Amino acid sequence: MIDVSEEFIDDIENYEKAYEEKTGKEVTRLSYWNAFPPLAEKMIKKIPFYEDIKTTNYIFSYEISNILKDQLIRKFGCETEVNDIIITQSGSLSIYNVVNFLKYKGIDSIALLSPVYFTVPYVCENLSIDYSHFYMDRNNEEYHLTENAIRQIDDYDVVWITNPVYCASVYYSDEFHSLIDKWIKQGKYIIFDEALCLYGNELIRDYYEHENVISICSPHKSLCINGNKFSGIITSKKHSRIFNAWIDIISGCLSISNLKAIHHFLSDDYVQLQSFFRELTYQNYKSIEKLCETYDVEYDKSADGCFMSLYFSELDASLGDSDSFIKTIILDLGISFIPGSRNHMNPCFGFSFRINLSRITDKYLDDLQNLIIYLKLRGSKPSHNSKEPLLIKP
Repeated sequence: MIDVSEEFIDDIENYEKAYEEKTGKEVTRLSYWNAFPPLAEKMIKKIPFYEDIKTTNYIFSYEISNILKDQLIRKFGCETEVNDIIITQSGSLSIYNVVNFLKYKGIDSIALLSPVYFTVPYVCENLSIDYSHFYMDRNNEEYHLTENAIRQIDDYDVVWITNPVYCASVYYSDEFHSLIDKWIKQGKYIIFDEALCLYGNELIRDYYEHENVISICSPHKSLCINGNKFSGIITSKKHSRIFNAWIDIISGCLSISNLKAIHHFLSDDYVQLQSFFRELTYQNYKSIEKLCETYDVEYDKSADGCFMSLYFSELDASLGDSDSFIKTIILDLGISFIPGSRNHMNPCFGFSFRINLSRITDKYLDDLQNLIIYLKLRGSKPSHNSKEPLLIKP
């Protein structure tokens, strides 16, 4: 049972605050979800303000014009005759609506292919749906499931797939697509959480005609645009009535910013912004790659997105949940991160954490290098009784 009285990174945020109050300096947040402010300002300038979109009225998902919804459905590579799209304010609200839909349909067990976005287990707990984590494994730059995991998933009604792999930004192989085909034939519900999927790479494009396949999209989130976005639940039209009946209860109405984000996504401006963002994050990826190669740090060479993860197989994954470890790093080094363990990354990978490629600066790289050196020294200790490795002060 998850203790919902504490959020999954409360400890990290508390130590960040303590460091900043003590030193007057800002913590270098390696994993933070927002883009570095100067980059964010550049992106804001590339987003039209749509001054002509004005209203003081409620905006409900089911009242959005069919013309606009059809444009969205087609842009995600789906068919207007087959699919509907339910609009929410954010990916998190879409997650709640989808899990609630599964509850309504009598689903009592979900197989979560992990790592998974942190809210999903909380929502399952809140709606009294059983779930199990099935850890994705890494091999030859691809993520896959073990044969044992595949056999166990046969007993579940729903498979929840985060595309791309959460915090790794690695997309799935053709072999994995064969697994999805198998699960569809078994009659399972397949949920694609594609909130961080770069536009054009959505799995729903290949599976939209299947009644039990649902996708959660949030195209601006994949560009680290978190304050001006929308989310869409792409589903079979056969499920529209259920989603629309619950959408007011769970999500309420939409905002003007959601409507403006829809118009932006449907324009050429969005495609240009994504190209700008990908070019910049690729350059930043190359800087991280250089550090990893220098210090022999494992990383995903096929990562393609705003996040990537670094892996330290010589250190135990449980360090990500160690209060003393987290406290030492933040208070002594002034560096924070979100460990892979918080999102149920496979413990066999060892200790890991995510990098936000939209936050890279010279200071970020210097601090990341200090952290890598510290972790490598810790990993090379001959025994657990050895002294702590020296911290390299920022």
